[in-house]
Amino acid sequence: MIAFSVFWFGGVLFMGQQAIARGHGIMTVSFFGLMTVFEGWWVAVAAPLILLSFGLAIVVLGCFFARDDEKILIDFLRKTIDVRDA
Repeated sequence: MIAFSVFWFGGVLFMGQQAIARGHGIMTVSFFGLMTVFEGWWVAVAAPLILLSFGLAIVVLGCFFARDDEKILIDFLRKTIDVRDA
């Protein structure tokens, strides 16, 4: 999780800083064969924010789905030790 976060957020921040500094204002989106081109200064700001939002959503969902992992692993170890003792 930490390696993903460092890679994702570092890459987004680096690319976003480059896009804003250079003033890139074109973003092409292809969705099920439908291609849309966005142009304007706002694209250089919006694209990194969208990517940051996706990365944050992945981290939050990962933490949400892993909330009971400790309990499940401890229960598994208890059952495994009990089976071997019997």
